[in-house]
Amino acid sequence: MRLAPMLLAVVGGLWAAQAHSQSGGTTTDPERPRPLKYADLREDGPQVGTFREIWADALSQNNKAYEHQGDLRYVGGYAPATEAHYIIWTPSRSVVFSVLNTTTFCKKYLDRLDIGISVKMCPMRVAFYEGGRKTVIGGMNVCYLEWTAPALAKPDPYRSVAYASYDPRSKLLSVSLTVDHKPIDDCGYTIRLTSESDGPTKP
Repeated sequence: MRLAPMLLAVVGGLWAAQAHSQSGGTTTDPERPRPLKYADLREDGPQVGTFREIWADALSQNNKAYEHQGDLRYVGGYAPATEAHYIIWTPSRSVVFSVLNTTTFCKKYLDRLDIGISVKMCPMRVAFYEGGRKTVIGGMNVCYLEWTAPALAKPDPYRSVAYASYDPRSKLLSVSLTVDHKPIDDCGYTIRLTSESDGPTKP
């Protein structure tokens, strides 16, 4: 499993306090792989504002791309955009791993029309919320699992899934993807979850 390179960008904002206040406490058993959760960034929801804020610049560029093509349906709103995420809660901070899915920034990697699945290569970011400060780190494009025909997935919801797990000791987030119960090797990677504010002895 490859280690995904990251690029650092520091952004200050007020979402840090709100995002961390939504925590239900420390994430339990983070080493156990869990399916990524998805959000439609055009719809309102408890945490959608956080994801929109993480991807604000990209969503603006996505809107402009539609306008440049003459599609004005989304002026004043959001052009089609979804994201997949995994959130880690600790007593001192929260960490949000997010992958953005748009036609502007993603490229097709795999199509399985027979099982209603598409895999795209899309941008990912990691946001750290701690002490009223937000740090956002962007990395390479990674795999995004999309259901093109959700009805085909209902009989077996674990047939095609994107998973994530976190090792608190090594601070490594591991992400994997299975399609039709088979792992996609190119979609497996790890991310070291340390922000620029982390010192060598920070727990």
